[in-house]
Amino acid sequence: MKHRSEQLPIRVVLCDDVPEFRALIRFAIDDDPSLEVVAEADSGDAAVERVASAQADVVLLDLILPGRSGLEAIPLVRARAPECAIVVLSRFPDQESKAREAGADLFVEKGTPLAGIRAAIHSAAQGQR
Repeated sequence: MKHRSEQLPIRVVLCDDVPEFRALIRFAIDDDPSLEVVAEADSGDAAVERVASAQADVVLLDLILPGRSGLEAIPLVRARAPECAIVVLSRFPDQESKAREAGADLFVEKGTPLAGIRAAIHSAAQGQR
Protein backbone atom coordinates (compact mmCIF):
# COMPACT_ATOMS: atom_id res chain seq x y z
CA MET A 1 0.00 0.00 0.00
CA LYS A 2 1.06 3.56 -0.57
CA HIS A 3 2.20 5.55 2.41
CA ARG A 4 0.31 8.80 2.07
CA SER A 5 0.92 12.14 3.62
CA GLU A 6 -1.83 12.96 6.10
CA GLN A 7 -2.94 16.06 4.17
CA LEU A 8 -3.38 14.30 0.81
CA PRO A 9 -6.86 12.92 0.23
CA ILE A 10 -7.35 9.23 -0.47
CA ARG A 11 -8.16 8.93 -4.18
CA VAL A 12 -11.24 6.75 -4.73
CA VAL A 13 -12.82 5.23 -7.84
CA LEU A 14 -16.49 4.24 -7.52
CA CYS A 15 -17.73 1.34 -9.63
CA ASP A 16 -21.41 0.43 -9.60
CA ASP A 17 -23.84 0.18 -12.49
CA VAL A 18 -26.60 2.03 -10.61
CA PRO A 19 -26.07 5.81 -10.98
CA GLU A 20 -28.21 6.60 -7.91
CA PHE A 21 -26.11 4.30 -5.74
CA ARG A 22 -22.89 5.89 -7.02
CA ALA A 23 -24.37 9.31 -6.21
CA LEU A 24 -25.17 8.19 -2.65
CA ILE A 25 -21.64 6.87 -2.11
CA ARG A 26 -20.16 10.01 -3.68
CA PHE A 27 -22.23 12.08 -1.24
CA ALA A 28 -20.80 10.08 1.68
CA ILE A 29 -17.24 10.44 0.38
CA ASP A 30 -17.61 14.15 -0.37
CA ASP A 31 -18.61 14.60 3.28
CA ASP A 32 -15.09 13.51 4.33
CA PRO A 33 -12.32 15.95 3.35
CA SER A 34 -9.72 13.18 3.60
CA LEU A 35 -11.39 11.32 0.70
CA GLU A 36 -11.74 12.33 -2.95
CA VAL A 37 -13.70 10.65 -5.75
CA VAL A 38 -11.39 10.81 -8.77
CA ALA A 39 -13.45 8.70 -11.18
CA GLU A 40 -16.63 6.69 -11.55
CA ALA A 41 -17.30 3.56 -13.58
CA ASP A 42 -20.41 1.58 -14.45
CA SER A 43 -18.76 -1.67 -15.61
CA GLY A 44 -15.83 -3.90 -14.73
CA ASP A 45 -13.92 -2.88 -17.87
CA ALA A 46 -14.42 0.82 -17.12
CA ALA A 47 -13.23 0.26 -13.54
CA VAL A 48 -10.00 -1.36 -14.72
CA GLU A 49 -9.29 1.59 -17.04
CA ARG A 50 -10.23 4.32 -14.58
CA VAL A 51 -8.34 2.89 -11.60
CA ALA A 52 -5.10 2.96 -13.58
CA SER A 53 -5.64 6.32 -15.30
CA ALA A 54 -6.82 8.08 -12.14
CA GLN A 55 -3.98 6.68 -10.01
CA ALA A 56 -6.53 5.61 -7.42
CA ASP A 57 -5.63 4.56 -3.91
CA VAL A 58 -8.89 2.64 -3.40
CA VAL A 59 -11.57 1.28 -5.70
CA LEU A 60 -15.07 0.54 -4.41
CA LEU A 61 -16.22 -2.25 -6.69
CA ASP A 62 -19.63 -3.86 -7.06
CA LEU A 63 -19.64 -7.53 -8.11
CA ILE A 64 -22.69 -7.55 -10.37
CA LEU A 65 -21.83 -5.38 -13.36
CA PRO A 66 -22.65 -5.41 -17.07
CA GLY A 67 -20.03 -7.07 -19.25
CA ARG A 68 -17.05 -8.06 -17.10
CA SER A 69 -18.20 -8.69 -13.54
CA GLY A 70 -16.54 -7.13 -10.54
CA LEU A 71 -15.20 -10.56 -9.61
CA GLU A 72 -13.54 -10.85 -13.03
CA ALA A 73 -12.25 -7.26 -12.80
CA ILE A 74 -10.47 -7.73 -9.46
CA PRO A 75 -7.34 -9.49 -10.83
CA LEU A 76 -7.18 -7.03 -13.73
CA VAL A 77 -7.32 -4.06 -11.36
CA ARG A 78 -4.62 -5.72 -9.27
CA ALA A 79 -2.42 -6.21 -12.37
CA ARG A 80 -2.91 -2.66 -13.71
CA ALA A 81 -2.70 -0.87 -10.36
CA PRO A 82 -1.04 -3.17 -7.81
CA GLU A 83 -0.96 -0.53 -5.07
CA CYS A 84 -4.67 0.25 -5.35
CA ALA A 85 -6.72 -1.27 -2.55
CA ILE A 86 -9.85 -3.10 -3.68
CA VAL A 87 -12.97 -2.85 -1.54
CA VAL A 88 -15.87 -4.93 -2.78
CA LEU A 89 -19.23 -3.38 -2.00
CA SER A 90 -21.95 -5.98 -2.60
CA ARG A 91 -25.39 -7.05 -1.48
CA PHE A 92 -24.29 -10.70 -1.65
CA PRO A 93 -22.35 -11.53 1.55
CA ASP A 94 -21.97 -15.14 0.41
CA GLN A 95 -19.58 -13.85 -2.29
CA GLU A 96 -17.01 -12.53 0.19
CA SER A 97 -14.73 -15.58 0.03
CA LYS A 98 -14.74 -15.55 -3.79
CA ALA A 99 -13.97 -11.83 -3.82
CA ARG A 100 -11.07 -12.27 -1.40
CA GLU A 101 -9.74 -15.25 -3.37
CA ALA A 102 -9.81 -13.07 -6.50
CA GLY A 103 -7.72 -10.44 -4.68
CA ALA A 104 -10.11 -8.07 -2.90
CA ASP A 105 -8.70 -6.45 0.23
CA LEU A 106 -11.99 -5.81 2.03
CA PHE A 107 -15.64 -6.76 1.61
CA VAL A 108 -18.45 -4.46 2.70
CA GLU A 109 -22.13 -5.29 2.42
CA LYS A 110 -24.40 -2.82 0.66
CA GLY A 111 -26.64 -1.46 3.35
CA THR A 112 -23.70 -0.75 5.65
CA PRO A 113 -24.08 2.77 7.09
CA LEU A 114 -22.23 5.41 5.09
CA ALA A 115 -19.83 6.00 7.99
CA GLY A 116 -18.90 2.31 7.82
CA ILE A 117 -18.18 2.57 4.10
CA ARG A 118 -15.94 5.60 4.72
CA ALA A 119 -14.17 3.67 7.49
CA ALA A 120 -13.60 0.73 5.12
CA ILE A 121 -12.02 3.07 2.56
CA HIS A 122 -9.66 4.44 5.22
CA SER A 123 -8.81 0.93 6.44
CA ALA A 124 -8.09 -0.30 2.92
CA ALA A 125 -5.91 2.72 2.16
CA GLN A 126 -3.89 1.95 5.30
CA GLY A 127 -3.33 -1.61 4.15
CA GLN A 128 -5.77 -3.34 6.49
CA ARG A 129 -7.46 -6.46 5.17
